[in-house]
Amino acid sequence: MTACLLLPGLAYAQAAARGCKLLDGGSIVVFNLPPSVSFALDAQYVPGFPMYISRSYEFRYRCVNNTTVPKRAAIVILGDYGPIRQALRDASLTLGIVYDRLQEGQWNPDPQEPLFSPYFSVDAPYQGDSGERLGRIMLVLYSKKAVTRPLRVFLPPTFAFKLVADEAAVADPGIFLNSTASRFQFIPSCIGSVNVDNTVAFDTVLTTSNYNGKLPQAKPFNVMTRINSPACAGLASLTGPPSSDNPLDEFYLRTVVSFLPQGGERTDPTDESIFLRNADGQENGLKLSITNGANQTIKLGPPPRDDHGVFPSYYNGNLGGVLHGTMLSHTQTYTAHLERTSADLKTGRFSTQVVVKVSWF
Repeated sequence: MTACLLLPGLAYAQAAARGCKLLDGGSIVVFNLPPSVSFALDAQYVPGFPMYISRSYEFRYRCVNNTTVPKRAAIVILGDYGPIRQALRDASLTLGIVYDRLQEGQWNPDPQEPLFSPYFSVDAPYQGDSGERLGRIMLVLYSKKAVTRPLRVFLPPTFAFKLVADEAAVADPGIFLNSTASRFQFIPSCIGSVNVDNTVAFDTVLTTSNYNGKLPQAKPFNVMTRINSPACAGLASLTGPPSSDNPLDEFYLRTVVSFLPQGGERTDPTDESIFLRNADGQENGLKLSITNGANQTIKLGPPPRDDHGVFPSYYNGNLGGVLHGTMLSHTQTYTAHLERTSADLKTGRFSTQVVVKVSWF
């Protein structure tokens, strides 16, 4: 009985004398990069200081080898890395690959860089069967020199790297580390302009404790974002036609919309409603909220970004349109909602001011 249980492991070692595989099936790990990685052109990036750190890409794997001494698994460069290397150089960037954590060191696969090596040994040495292991990879971008003009560099999807049983096992079965398409973009501060319907006029509220006439109210308004050309000089190198025949090779700028209350009123704990006040400064029993075209409630205040440039999911309602390709303007309709609160109503005129700010990321 014991011998029978051991036979599958022995057969695997003999059939695949050297190789690596994913424990979840398959042989490909995909690095789903953001559709664009954009940098502020006016920012002063210090050479050698991280400009961008990706999220951690994790996978479970196992390797076997037939060496007489312990060896370490390794990440090796494939021929498909060439387009990535060229894109990085064109954008004055350099790539550091971090395995597990920054304290463990990092690897640069560009032969022109000081940290270059043809392979990157990872995890502890093993002999025979490595056992189950957890791979964790982060991608770090560094500035090599200042970029002084608007710029877009396309990063095509590639099969750039492979995790193998050891540095000499390139031709043996392994795990391909692929990346999706992206763009490196350097964005000037004058990139865009925003037009907003200046006034949202609610109807007069005629109501009593037992009658909510004219409530609730809903009034639509538009926010238009567009590329500020020709007023913003030099945008042709950023928004111009593709440099390749890949349909993904185009300008791609995501936006997020902030609604910033200016009247000093109280907001609810979820930052979704403004409690309005009358001309005497008293809360009047009415509240204002805003929804987008998908009927998602807008969060008030500036949306926070994490270290990877990603917004929390509860700010999805604040995501704006994407300016891409030849679509260099976008109009989004929102709705302002006026509703009664549980407080007593107070008579008098009321108004508030909300600044609309569109930011790119």
